Amino acid sequence: MHFGFIDVVFFIIVLFFAITACAKGFLKELFGKLALVAGILVAVFFCGSLSPFLEKIIKIKSVCLVISFILLFIVVFLFVKILQTIIAGLFKGEILKSLDKILGFAIGMAEGLIIVSAIVIVLKAQPWFSTDFIDSTFFWTYFSPILAKPIVTLGAVFV
Repeated sequence: MHFGFIDVVFFIIVLFFAITACAKGFLKELFGKLALVAGILVAVFFCGSLSPFLEKIIKIKSVCLVISFILLFIVVFLFVKILQTIIAGLFKGEILKSLDKILGFAIGMAEGLIIVSAIVIVLKAQPWFSTDFIDSTFFWTYFSPILAKPIVTLGAVFV
C-alpha cells in the first residue's frame, strides 16, 4: 500500500466536496439536496393525481402531466427552501455558525467519499481494462471490504 497518484486524485475529490460543503454550511448543503430530491419524488408520485384537474383547462393529457410535474416540483422545492430559511434563522449565533460549518465539512466529506466510492465501483466492475492500479491504493486498502459486494453486483451487469 502506498499513497500514489490515484490516491491524490481521490483525496482532491473528497477535499473539494468537503470544502465546498463547509463554505455553504450544513443547512444549505442538506436542504439544497433535500429540496431537489423531495421535489422530484413528490412530483413523480403525485403528478398523476394533479393532472386530471388540469385536463379540464388543457385538453392534452401529456401536456397536463408535464405541467403538473413541474408545478408540484416547484411548490415542494420552494416549501423546502422556505423551511431552510426559517431553520437557518435559528443558527445566527457564532457557536451555531461554527457548528453549521463543521457539520457542512463532515457532510461534504461523506459526499466526496460516496462519489469516490462510486468511481471505484464502476472502475472495478467494468471488464474492459485492468484495474490493478487501484488494488495498491490507500483508498482501496480501507474501503475494499465495503465496496466488494457492490462491485460484484455491478460486475454482473457488465457480463
